[in-house]
Amino acid sequence: MKYFVNLFVIIIIIIFPQVVKSNDKIVYININKIINQSIAGDFINKELEKLHNINISNLNKIKDKLKKEEEKILSKKNIISENEYLKQIDFLKEKVNNYQNKQKKMLKELNDKRVTAKKELMENLNTILTNFANNNNISYILNKKNVVIAKKDLDITDDIIILLNQKIKKIPLN
Repeated sequence: MKYFVNLFVIIIIIIFPQVVKSNDKIVYININKIINQSIAGDFINKELEKLHNINISNLNKIKDKLKKEEEKILSKKNIISENEYLKQIDFLKEKVNNYQNKQKKMLKELNDKRVTAKKELMENLNTILTNFANNNNISYILNKKNVVIAKKDLDITDDIIILLNQKIKKIPLN
């Protein structure tokens, strides 16, 4: 019975080759390469890096001030009354909590800017890919990370980077 089914499938494939052969054109792109090497993607990455470095610098200044203040309080521990010492410690703890909240807020804002900018880049990329597919009779565009093996000539990443660079130079971080 098993051999009969195999024979039947082979006969069908021989008789109806159009069932096996597809006329769909399939290509693939490397999204990460597009994001990192396009002008707009590179601009986004550099601006986010600048903002991150500024945030780190500001947070380090605040952290250093808090450490100095802690050392100052600890040095006065035996000089001031215990009640005054506890007040200063509580005030310092409040400042540390504010510092931690500010740090979380900065990270969240940076992440929100990253998401918004990449979303706008992907929307522009989607428009370009749609137009490219329509103009070149492409049925499917796959992401390279989902492709196991493919011919190099099916990779349209460089063409898409050129089109994206022509369409958009930078995406502002709001």
